[in-house]
Amino acid sequence: MFQGAEHLAEQLMTKKVLSPLKMEPKRFQFFDRLLLLILLNRPMLGKEIFTALFRKNKIFHVFRFLEGKTNIFQDIHLLLTLPFRPFLVVLKTEVGVSFKRVIAPFFVFLLAVALLLVQEFAVAYFFNIQLTIFSVGFLLVGLPHGAVDHLLEGGVHVKGVKLSFILTYLGASLLFLFLWFLSANVAVLFFLAYSVWHFGQCDFKEWTHNKQSVWKNILWGSLLFGILLIGHQTETNKILSSLKTFDLPFTSLHAILISKILFFISFIWSIVERKVSFFLTICMLYVGMYLPLFSAFSLYFIGQHSLHGWRHLKLGLKTNNQVLFLKSLPFNVGAVFLLGLTYWISNKYLIFFKNFNAVTVFFVFLSCISFPHIIWMHKFYKNSQNV
Repeated sequence: MFQGAEHLAEQLMTKKVLSPLKMEPKRFQFFDRLLLLILLNRPMLGKEIFTALFRKNKIFHVFRFLEGKTNIFQDIHLLLTLPFRPFLVVLKTEVGVSFKRVIAPFFVFLLAVALLLVQEFAVAYFFNIQLTIFSVGFLLVGLPHGAVDHLLEGGVHVKGVKLSFILTYLGASLLFLFLWFLSANVAVLFFLAYSVWHFGQCDFKEWTHNKQSVWKNILWGSLLFGILLIGHQTETNKILSSLKTFDLPFTSLHAILISKILFFISFIWSIVERKVSFFLTICMLYVGMYLPLFSAFSLYFIGQHSLHGWRHLKLGLKTNNQVLFLKSLPFNVGAVFLLGLTYWISNKYLIFFKNFNAVTVFFVFLSCISFPHIIWMHKFYKNSQNV
């Protein structure tokens, strides 16, 4: 801290172009941050801390410490002379903030491991257990996170929903439905393309905050879907077959090899990014490779994507979970009603495909309501700086 202030003052006095200071060891940056937080929140403690610092230590050692030139043993000796309580209070807050975004991916990873154990040792209960968990998760956060797009225009305090919003939203969904009738192949590719972008954008908004990168969003989304879909090639091809579209052109051995390569690239990337939550996501996806596609995708979609999106919406709209959930209820109910109506019409009149298939209808319905949602969320992320 002292060295940085001295460097800045020297450049200002000589009117030189400001140049970056060589970074000191990270532990000194950490010490500086703790002290600054204490002075910011409880400035009256500054006198007690600095009095102890200079009274119980030699001046030479104090200035060496402030310049970031002491070794770890000297640091410990000096820190032990300071009052503990203010630093412990701030340290507790710092640890809480640092690990807050790691808690959810850690528990999702543990859930993935638990489901894998159930699949191996209690397979008779596996289907009902996963169906219960993911149904509850979908109703609590999966569906609601996409049911508040109407708030992105006027905010949480605006009553009612504009008719123009409803017509635009339904129009975009119907437009994508029309694309399914024109070409299922094009519709699938388009659905995958904007899903790749949206999932990548949402994750990197969480991992890097405002440092958004288009190529990182696209690359991560592509790796994610590659691991999920190619890693479950047989199940993916069943869905694609029900949609009367193309299959993944890989043998089973090639699909396994490709998915492992994609996983390895993602693993190395998470190490390079030095993001614990990113690393835990990769671990969860690896476990998911040994679970059914439904389980692997639900773990990611509900446990990560939906939670990230929900948190971003809460911060961006400056509201809380309760208000946001209540605001989402009308559209939650509307989405469930439309899905039920779609199943009924499809079963009765077979308007989508020649052979009625519940998975097919759900996939088409999901793609149609996702299209306008992703457009609104992209605008939200583009305009929001504090999420």
